[in-house]
Amino acid sequence: MKMRHLSPNFQFITTLIMSLDETIYSEFNTSSEFHEVYTKTTSRIRRILFPEIVTGDEETEAEYSKASIVSRFAVPTQQLKEAVLDLLNVRAQPQLAPEVVVTNNIPQFVQKLSSTHDQHEVLQAAKMVHQLSKEEKIVVSLASSEPLVDALIRALNTASDEETRRHVAAALSHLSANQLGAAYIFRSGGIAELVRLLRCPIASVINYATTTLHHLLVYVEQSKQEAIACGALEAFVPLLAPQTVIPQSGPNPKLQAMVADSLYFLLLDQPQCKNTFLSLQGPRYLVEILRTESNYIKLLYAVVRCIRSISTHDENKAMLIAIGGIELLHRALKLMDDDKRKLATLNALRNLSDAATNLETLNNLVNDLIILVAQQDDDELVGCACGILSNLTCNNILNKKAVCTAGGISCLARALAKFCNIEDVTEPALCTLRHCTVRHPLAHQAQNELRFAHPIMLALLATGRPPIVKASLGLLRNCSLSNENLRLILNEKTPDGANVLTLSIEFLEETGRELAKDWLGLRDGVSLLEMVEGAISALHQFARDPTSAALILHRPVVMNLLVDLISNPDVNSTNDELLMREIMGLIYQLTKSRDGAKTVIAYEAQPHIVAALQSPHKSIAAYASIILKNMGIDQQSFFMSRSGNYNGTTNSNGFSVRSTNNLHQQQNSATNSLERNRSRQQMGWLNDGMEPELYNELYNYPPSLGELRQDHIEGTQHNGSWFDTDL
Repeated sequence: MKMRHLSPNFQFITTLIMSLDETIYSEFNTSSEFHEVYTKTTSRIRRILFPEIVTGDEETEAEYSKASIVSRFAVPTQQLKEAVLDLLNVRAQPQLAPEVVVTNNIPQFVQKLSSTHDQHEVLQAAKMVHQLSKEEKIVVSLASSEPLVDALIRALNTASDEETRRHVAAALSHLSANQLGAAYIFRSGGIAELVRLLRCPIASVINYATTTLHHLLVYVEQSKQEAIACGALEAFVPLLAPQTVIPQSGPNPKLQAMVADSLYFLLLDQPQCKNTFLSLQGPRYLVEILRTESNYIKLLYAVVRCIRSISTHDENKAMLIAIGGIELLHRALKLMDDDKRKLATLNALRNLSDAATNLETLNNLVNDLIILVAQQDDDELVGCACGILSNLTCNNILNKKAVCTAGGISCLARALAKFCNIEDVTEPALCTLRHCTVRHPLAHQAQNELRFAHPIMLALLATGRPPIVKASLGLLRNCSLSNENLRLILNEKTPDGANVLTLSIEFLEETGRELAKDWLGLRDGVSLLEMVEGAISALHQFARDPTSAALILHRPVVMNLLVDLISNPDVNSTNDELLMREIMGLIYQLTKSRDGAKTVIAYEAQPHIVAALQSPHKSIAAYASIILKNMGIDQQSFFMSRSGNYNGTTNSNGFSVRSTNNLHQQQNSATNSLERNRSRQQMGWLNDGMEPELYNELYNYPPSLGELRQDHIEGTQHNGSWFDTDL
């Protein structure tokens, strides 16, 4: 900045004043008197303004204490100095964290919340705790104080106004998100009060109570039984439809999701709770939520988990199926956005599917499951989908056809190879293929489609794992119904040189010995009797090959086992004809040759075969008849001599003889039935693996054999195990 130009006059005056000042100062400065006054004055001012710097050597004069202008200035100066020092001291101290400050004040909160005289004080304390509990850092300190949690629970119990309850419930919901806070709430007996709040007419209070209870169910295992005892189940179920409980309230997906997930914990492994849930119409509430087509995935997932829990209960399962639960779960499956939720939905479907064999509306579900198996690499998802397919194709012709027409046979065969070491995939996949290769119009096509999969089927059989062996034998047996497939299967060998026949025989011998020791025994969860049945059923078809039949005849363990079984009352007198029928079928194949018939006679099987003529099961009696023919035994005379229930006379030996007219009437009846149902029934026999000659034997052998039951041929419901056993 440039200095302004000064006028000459001003410069002269300034110079003159400065000269005079210097002259006067120099004169006074040389005076000792002035120096003394100056020193005393500055010292006095210094002592007044800054007394703390005065040393003991400096004298103190009495007049200094008298009031003066300087002393008056000293008062605010001293105050300012002290304020500055205080500020400096505050900045020098370490700053306390908010949670520490809150922790130090918790005793005050407890005291105010426990006040019994001033409800306003309780309300203010509840508000303060509620606000503080919203802070992430502070809520941990609050949740770690058991006295504070106790005080909140007591305040919840004694509060006379809804606002206090609301703030306390809100604070508890935040504290319960911490595991320690949830434990303190449980220990303080808070569950009973929280359950009571579920019936409060205020929506926000219900939300807070539901959130807190859900946190307790997640974090504190013991809280489940406590909640059940306090009536939480009965209080939760109506909240699945909150608009019907809370006045002027509409659907609340977030609340419904929390309620459904809480119910999941209460229902899990609790049969009595599942009964109560059913009586409260719980399944209907869940299905209605699925029916609303909500896009809130958390709600759908919570409902699916709840359905998965109750779907293991027969009565709940029946209701869910009856009101469209399977179809709605299928729709929910398409909305699930991750594998975890898809798996939960598939598990719920699998639990329901074993009781849904009568449904005729699941074609789209079958198609989607086939696509899932083809596209997924997750073995859990694929295994669950295969399990559903196995259940749906059991005794259901429509679903079997749906699998075949959707390319499911080759898809499942590829899954066997892809997941060959994962039993949770291979077992249900084998069972599904077993179902689809028998007793429906496309069964023969399915059998032929599996020709490329014979090696993997044999490899799975060679694992020796009972569940896999049982399923593999059933599938190989079905594929062997075709002569061409039988030849290919018998020629297939493992890397060790074993074939399907030797593996089946060894498996039968091993399980037969175990069965003799324990008729009701299990191996890896599979009944020994079922394993023996599966092996005999497979050998029944393999024995159609003369070379294979000869090999079986030369296995004494197998032959003795067959005779022991047909002589066992648990086999020949049971309502389940399948095992006895398959044994008789195998013996029939073995007796088709002269040497085979002689071998069977040598094992003294004929008395038991003669006894089978009177079996209430038509197929068994027909097998007995044709076996006796192969042996060269006159079964007519044997049967006539052993029958005592004919409408006729008694011969000289004391045996009843049926009248000729009655005999011809039965023959005519059987012939007429044969003509009416020939095409349909022949398909049934052939698809079931029973020989055409047996079919003719059945309808031309009159004394005790009548018409085949239509449900056996057409695939409708039945008693026993004529059809596939369930997975």
